[in-house]
Amino acid sequence: MGRRFAIRYGLIWLTGALVVGFIAVPSLRVHKVQVELDKADSLLRAGRPGETLARLERVERWAALYPRLAHRLDGSAIRCQARLHDIAAARSRAKAFLERFGNGRRPTRSLWESLQALPDSIINARLEGSDDSARVT
Repeated sequence: MGRRFAIRYGLIWLTGALVVGFIAVPSLRVHKVQVELDKADSLLRAGRPGETLARLERVERWAALYPRLAHRLDGSAIRCQARLHDIAAARSRAKAFLERFGNGRRPTRSLWESLQALPDSIINARLEGSDDSARVT
């Protein structure tokens, strides 16, 4: 009886860990990036490109996992650099973005990498269906 009890609790723990790892963490990451992008857009509209760029740099690595968010982040960063009269940096960033995401996400190399990319793929599919991307002019 005790062994079955331990196995059941072990399976419950494992299921909980998978839910947190595959759903909760990526969802929280996306939410954080979206909040930061919204705040950055507000700062950019207020005419504070330096502060906006600093805010964008904080979430840049997370946004890179989600092409739609990366596109939004890079667009805002390029506008910031242009408003700061750093045209060379804006061109460089635009070129790097095009090279990175121009053809989509690179294919995975191993089963482990595929499993790690699964939650991000699910979230990317959900993001592609939404049309709520903010635009700043």
